[in-house]
Amino acid sequence: MTAVKEYLGPLRFRHVLTAIAGLTLASVPVSAIAQDTTEERMRRAEAEIRALQRAIFPGGDERFFENQASSGTGAARNAQDMLTRLEALEMRLRRLEGRTEALYTNLMASEARLAAMESSQGVSRVSEEPQRIASRSIAARSPGGAMPAGDPIAHRFASIQAIPRPETQDPGEDEYTYGFRLWDAGFYAEARQQLQGFIQDYPDHPRASFGRNLLGRAFLDDGLHDDAARWFAANYLADKSGPRAPDSLLFLAEALIKQGETRRACIALAEFAEVYRSAATGRLAEQYFATLRKVTCS
Repeated sequence: MTAVKEYLGPLRFRHVLTAIAGLTLASVPVSAIAQDTTEERMRRAEAEIRALQRAIFPGGDERFFENQASSGTGAARNAQDMLTRLEALEMRLRRLEGRTEALYTNLMASEARLAAMESSQGVSRVSEEPQRIASRSIAARSPGGAMPAGDPIAHRFASIQAIPRPETQDPGEDEYTYGFRLWDAGFYAEARQQLQGFIQDYPDHPRASFGRNLLGRAFLDDGLHDDAARWFAANYLADKSGPRAPDSLLFLAEALIKQGETRRACIALAEFAEVYRSAATGRLAEQYFATLRKVTCS
């Protein structure tokens, strides 16, 4: 049994990527779908998407979701057309709800870090004027661990705003590159949010292997070793021939070592040496032997 399969435990292999990533797959309740007609399901999904869109993008317009019901009437469409529309609507609903959950989780983590920082400094909370509320969506930790003068939250917000967003003819490449820049600057929470959006929106992009591996590193560098291990395993299993699959297998071993999972780390290292022999003696040789020295493998 390979290191990745053993790490993932009893999960069935063909569902491993979904189980590792922990994505929330929300949809219309099954019991309701069984009772309603296809047209009713479609109207309900459209209504839920509009409501969720208004919640996420107050004052938004049709630039987020084109009106798919604008041409023709429901009676003129055949059953297959309605099912296709319904599947598209439900997929968009799942993506919106997934992003909403990620944003909420990030906000809660930011609030916890802010509370800890204020407690350690003995600073009482002030009234939450609009600028303060906006800045609280940024996690309270500056890159490099240095505490800037003045308001650290405002300084962090300004630092992130100063990171340029690329604008090329490849929007997927732009999304990945911006996530890389956030990670490289030490803004790991923001990098995770950016990279998760990239992976959701561009799962088949040439940078997908890079994105999943970098997302794992954004967890690993932030001390979130369990989440990091899951993303490294996900990237390796998703495409073993991917350009960053060997990197992910090595980083998986490192994450397992930090969790105290020495035996599983040794299995991951052995699998790396077997599957990626050229990388073990070439591009990743230094990292491989450095990781190998951290454990005693039989």
